[in-house]
Amino acid sequence: MNTTFGVYHNLPFHRENAKRDNIYYQVVRRSLSGHGLRKDLKIIRSLVQKEGSKFCEVWWKNTKHPVGFDSQHLFFDKFRTCYNSFGFDGKPELLYKLSPCENSKKIESALVFESPVDQYSYLNCTRSGYKPCLLAVTADGWLIRHDLKTGEVLQKVYLSKQYRFKHILWESDLQRIVLKSVHFYNQSKPLMFLSIFLMAPLEFLALMPIEKSIFGQDIMDAAASNGFVVVMHQCDKIRFYNLWEIIENYSFATKLGNKFETSSSDVAHQASSCSSLDPFIVGQHPDGLPVNVSFTSKPTALFEISSNHHVISFGGYPWHYISCPHSHSSVFHVRSVKDLKLAKSGILEMDLLSVEPDQAYFHADNSGRILHIGPHEIKCLKLCPLETKMSTFELKNCFALNLKKEKSCTERVKFTSSGREIKARQDQVFNNPGFETVLDVDYEDELDVLVVLSSTDSEDTPCGIIGLYDNQTGSLIHEVVINNWTQDADHSIMMEKDTIVHIMKDCSRKFSCSVYRLTP
Repeated sequence: MNTTFGVYHNLPFHRENAKRDNIYYQVVRRSLSGHGLRKDLKIIRSLVQKEGSKFCEVWWKNTKHPVGFDSQHLFFDKFRTCYNSFGFDGKPELLYKLSPCENSKKIESALVFESPVDQYSYLNCTRSGYKPCLLAVTADGWLIRHDLKTGEVLQKVYLSKQYRFKHILWESDLQRIVLKSVHFYNQSKPLMFLSIFLMAPLEFLALMPIEKSIFGQDIMDAAASNGFVVVMHQCDKIRFYNLWEIIENYSFATKLGNKFETSSSDVAHQASSCSSLDPFIVGQHPDGLPVNVSFTSKPTALFEISSNHHVISFGGYPWHYISCPHSHSSVFHVRSVKDLKLAKSGILEMDLLSVEPDQAYFHADNSGRILHIGPHEIKCLKLCPLETKMSTFELKNCFALNLKKEKSCTERVKFTSSGREIKARQDQVFNNPGFETVLDVDYEDELDVLVVLSSTDSEDTPCGIIGLYDNQTGSLIHEVVINNWTQDADHSIMMEKDTIVHIMKDCSRKFSCSVYRLTP
């Protein structure tokens, strides 16, 4: 859809030196030109970097269970309590609270679905009244869609009483989900199962056994992501298979709500895998989903690599991947997917040592850049073709964030009770994990802001710092100080538009959640 914006020369703010970042200018122009999300986001970004604007703590809550935050919704009590993060007075508002349940029926894992990404699915959702929902996997074997505003049950699919599914993840963002079962160590059973569903509307696609007889006796785990089945082996080996090839060659189609007959000719080989030989309705209790993938041979592996602890990240133009050499958790290699060739300057390693391993992965902004995160520094790098060899790439620095506050002296003087002076040199090479500076990193894609949670190493008054950095240049545009700070704890940070959520887990495994709201 093409949108044409008019130019108004008689507006009071129209003069040659008017700044495009002026909030009043953008709001008035938006009202004249029509509502636009991009303009709204530009206004919020301008408010974030405006001098004098602040992020104030508007709400906090303590809990004994983990806290979830997704799509401006906060989840407590194992996803049974849901808050909208933008309620009255800028504080979170309670949307619903599901009735208490037995531990055997608790929600194991969940994710939020608001709207599909493609126009066809969006139109189908609009016509059929397919509402934004919380997709939850329960301990008693159900996949349930809850209305995101009321908690009402919109749809229930019974999975299985034989295979306990515990994790739900996006196989492809807002398009397909994958459910992962627990591992089985009985030699007569597969190691685990993967179940794939299409979204908008919810459709069953595949229930796939991950068998040692097919993929190897040394398999440890498996996952599905972006059209690949990823199988992890011992000795840090990872193999990638084509999900669609597996579905086409080794499965048969069946739909939720249809009758499944194990005696039919095309599924006779599935009879031993089903909980009952009698016909049953797919997705209903007590039989649930049939195992509709049966491997008669090993599928073709598309790609095979080795990486310490199975750490892997794909990205770049053309495709590259980041892996860790064996027994090196904080050293990373950037190689080409095409020929496995190491990029020039493609070995990433920080100068300082730390107990916690460093991280390196392709940026979530799909720019092809790489974020290399150490204990006190974040580097942003980009793959560039060599001028002499266009087929060879090298890593170049885009920007670096040094978050370590240097001290004015390298020696600290202390005294004993008798008055004797004790001198202790501060170690500049090895970093105590208690004084880790960079604690968490998030990316706010709509504002194009890099969010970094760090801490000061002051022994007297430690505090946390939330830094908002321009994603293109690395320049600091805003800083928030957290004074009520616990140093010896796990911290995470998330930002969505004008809201920042800080979640902490202390040593006693208790959680606290703080919400910060932009107040220009």
